[in-house]
Amino acid sequence: RRRVLAGLAVAHGADNVATVAFQLAQHDAHSHALALEWLEVTLSEADRAAMAIVQPGLSDGERLRALSRWFPLGTIDELELLRQMVEDTAEIWRRPWIRACALHAAAAMSADAIDWVSTVEGPTRPLHSANDAIVHETLAAIRARQRVA
Repeated sequence: RRRVLAGLAVAHGADNVATVAFQLAQHDAHSHALALEWLEVTLSEADRAAMAIVQPGLSDGERLRALSRWFPLGTIDELELLRQMVEDTAEIWRRPWIRACALHAAAAMSADAIDWVSTVEGPTRPLHSANDAIVHETLAAIRARQRVA
């Protein structure tokens, strides 16, 4: 919520968003309604998805459903999604730490999932930049844990 409000402050002014944040922090529905009304009127259609994140009282499932209306998620196996994040052939993620986190998450989900870690360092995706050090370290830690187990 804080990150979304910070992003909105950059785009719409810190004073305005500070008022909205204050109203959202209150415990009465009237304050929440005023804040949400301001967001509804101020935000462009695409930015209104942020309201699902800042709106008080929504469960995680309700937030996910609200965000899915703006950003539909296809059905994909969790391990396949992690693999795509690690391989990043389309260069969507572009951050080594995201690749490292995906490797770590896949290893935590299933020992079999790491059968594909060799693709991380394969000829199509060489790890040669200093920025990829975190990916190297993560791979080494996963492999060390596998040898111990």
